[in-house]
Amino acid sequence: MSEDFYGAFMLRGNIGTTTDVKAVAGVGCYSVATGNSTAPGSAAGVLLVLPPASKPKRKFIKENEWNVFTLVNGAWQGMGTAAIHDVTTSHTDGTAEHVLRVADFGVGGYGTDTMLTADTVRKPLRNGFYGVSADPTYGNASLISFGYDSGSQVQIISKQGGQAPRLAISGSNPQGVFGNWGKIFTEFEPPTAADTKALPLAGGEMSGPITLSNTGRGSWASQRDGKAPLYQVIDSGSASEYWPIIKQKYKATGSAWSAGVLVNADRFVIYYSAADGTDDKTSYFSPDGTFNPGSFANFDARYISNLQLGAQVSVARDSSGYNKAAAGYVMMGTYSTYQDSNWEMDNILCKPIQKYINGAWVTISG
Repeated sequence: MSEDFYGAFMLRGNIGTTTDVKAVAGVGCYSVATGNSTAPGSAAGVLLVLPPASKPKRKFIKENEWNVFTLVNGAWQGMGTAAIHDVTTSHTDGTAEHVLRVADFGVGGYGTDTMLTADTVRKPLRNGFYGVSADPTYGNASLISFGYDSGSQVQIISKQGGQAPRLAISGSNPQGVFGNWGKIFTEFEPPTAADTKALPLAGGEMSGPITLSNTGRGSWASQRDGKAPLYQVIDSGSASEYWPIIKQKYKATGSAWSAGVLVNADRFVIYYSAADGTDDKTSYFSPDGTFNPGSFANFDARYISNLQLGAQVSVARDSSGYNKAAAGYVMMGTYSTYQDSNWEMDNILCKPIQKYINGAWVTISG
């Protein structure tokens, strides 16, 4: 450095509170007093005016601060905190204006750089990426924390150690109290029926009514291949096997009702099973349209199953000269005698018309 240039940077003088430091043009160093409104923050410090004199550059260093301010377009601009402040002292240091290092809060690093113990998860954390050691549910895991402030946060945890990670999420109330982990379902860990309170494919018990859709409606011709709200495909080569599609058990008596197909016989069966198995009844519909009940008792009481003519009787003339058979009888013949050169009818021969109903032969009413 030449002597003239060196001399130019000698202390040129003191600047009081009234001199506009932004207008000082002489190259050199100046001491600025506290309270000068044209200095950065009206602070005391050193003003540096750098050559060339025709277009000098002005910089200002405050007395108790290492920040260097530059006059740009009439306004002082500092160098920023990265140049004048301390770096963070730990990976979770949240001190205001500390400079963030690589891997602090997991940014640009690994979870092991910001390791948490199991008792510190689901507790207020600053936003960032963390590792978790030995969580009771998720073991060694990764954790993301984010939120509005210390009282309203969300944390997501991911179990490590495989290609099918397990995920869960937890959130806090405004007081910073977190709830339990809630599963995040993925193709690696899809929800089970129990998780969604659904009925599993293996079956179970419904606590409420079931409403079925109108699947399968259409013409008669469509019914062989179309489905229905309750649908079952029977695939069995058994010589005799019953496939119920509905069943109801009466707990008080131990009996059961069911309905389904008896394979090979190709019959639709309504089956009653008594608790002790001594009074089972099978009623069925056959493909030819006939119906066979398990018992004909009520049919016998209501319907005629046969007809016959009963024992023959002879009916004589009464005092009025009439042959009167009882109600329900039909004449089968007559009995005559020859008197006074004439055949005279004495009796008629009759038989009752009888019906078989309710296990007995009964003469019809006249």
